[in-house]
Amino acid sequence: MCEKTVIIGAGGSGRGFLARLLQEDGARICFLDKDKKLIEDLQREERYNIRVGKSGTEVTIRDYEAWSIDSSEAAECAAEADWIFISIGAEHLEELAPFLEKAALIRKEKVQNGPFRIIVCENGISPKRILAKALKNTRAEDSLITQGVIFCTSISKKQGSLDIVSEDYQKLPYDVDEGLFRLPFEHFPATIKFDQLLQRKIYTYNCLSACIAYLGSYLKYQVYADAANDPYIKRCCQQLVQGLNHAICSSMEVDSEEQRVFSQMALKKFCDPDISDTIYKNVRSAVRKLSPAERIMGPMKLMEQQGEDIAVLELVAAAALYYLEMNEELGFQDKTYTDVMELFCALNPQVKQSVITTIYELLQQFRKGEQLDNIYCADATRMR
Repeated sequence: MCEKTVIIGAGGSGRGFLARLLQEDGARICFLDKDKKLIEDLQREERYNIRVGKSGTEVTIRDYEAWSIDSSEAAECAAEADWIFISIGAEHLEELAPFLEKAALIRKEKVQNGPFRIIVCENGISPKRILAKALKNTRAEDSLITQGVIFCTSISKKQGSLDIVSEDYQKLPYDVDEGLFRLPFEHFPATIKFDQLLQRKIYTYNCLSACIAYLGSYLKYQVYADAANDPYIKRCCQQLVQGLNHAICSSMEVDSEEQRVFSQMALKKFCDPDISDTIYKNVRSAVRKLSPAERIMGPMKLMEQQGEDIAVLELVAAAALYYLEMNEELGFQDKTYTDVMELFCALNPQVKQSVITTIYELLQQFRKGEQLDNIYCADATRMR
């Protein structure tokens, strides 16, 4: 029997990676998204292409449904789904609670198919718990929620196009540590010790990505691979990865060679000009990315605990604050701030005063428009 799958979030990862794997595994696909124009385009075109990897193999996604998430059809589709995949950004997970409650009511009244089985595919530490908390005391609180991790970059071929350019990545590992369910799909391997894998991914891939993205943004790069290949940023990444790998291996009992290969795979991917990623995609939502367990401050705390030099991450934090100050709202927990350092301290109340002082001094130099190599010497673990 053909499995009915819903993908909430029809962006690059949703329609470019999840849809490709699920179609190859024979699933029926329904896209749900709040972007009405995107849904209208998907409905009108009825198909789109994904260019996969360096070979440029074309995969056509077809025979799907697509509905605006505020429509009655979307709720009906979710109510009837065997599996729900979510790819909307961790900061938006809580917003799904009213929709899933509505769909759960339909499911219990009409379908009687048991609780939802949900796979949250987001970059973040334990996104399944964010969604579970949002669904508490709703009609969908009995949902079985696990999480997957996406290593594949997938973006629109060009602005306004449904077509996708994607890495040639064929697996999406998902968490089975709680034993909730097993997916019937070949391209979705059940993975134990998943929390460790997810944390390593955030602390390695996403940490290095933040280094490239925020320093690249300051240098006014727009194409991500261009920033990754900048000589100064490369030196910062190589300096960072040495201490980062040591800290991860010591704290998580990971084999040093395994972690070395893991981090070098990340850097190789980021430097690949055939992966047409953007700086904007990697710097947006800076408040979330500066939170304590996320890609900058989480690794910084770990490295500090293990006695490693955190100077590069202090630089990256300052660059992220500069980007935030210049481009996004200074809001956290329903409060608006006028000073970005005040927001940073509210986000990270446990950070040492010495670290706060260093980050503030670096931020001041970013504000003055100083050259990066005058702000920080990437060839040594010291500030100039």
